[in-house]
Amino acid sequence: MQTMIPKVMLKRHGKHGSESGHPWVYQSEIDYVKGKFVAGDIVDVFNCRQQYLGRGYINPRSQITIRLLSREEEIINRDFFVKRIAQAWKYRQRFLEEPEYCRLIFSEADFLPGLVVDKFGSCLVIQTLALGMDL
Repeated sequence: MQTMIPKVMLKRHGKHGSESGHPWVYQSEIDYVKGKFVAGDIVDVFNCRQQYLGRGYINPRSQITIRLLSREEEIINRDFFVKRIAQAWKYRQRFLEEPEYCRLIFSEADFLPGLVVDKFGSCLVIQTLALGMDL
């Protein structure tokens, strides 16, 4: 488990999508990373004015280098995922007549980027589409 979360600093030029709510940080937006990490680790993202933008998974081999999980400095652990999955399920139950057959988790739409879960009765089909979500 990481003790010091690496900090990703964005470049000065232009306004980045992550500053206005977009959950992705592209490779071309990153100025530098302060701290050591391996692909799939959790990192914190800051703009050039040192303002906190969020926390997410990093994969330096992808054009979408960071997929933000949260805009808060919250701990990303089992409880985090249990809470997000429960929120997605509760949402589906509100709007679907028969939630036994549905897309339970739809990646960024449910604030779990890179994770898609389809529910077919008692069977769940899981797709992970981001390195951090695979780990």
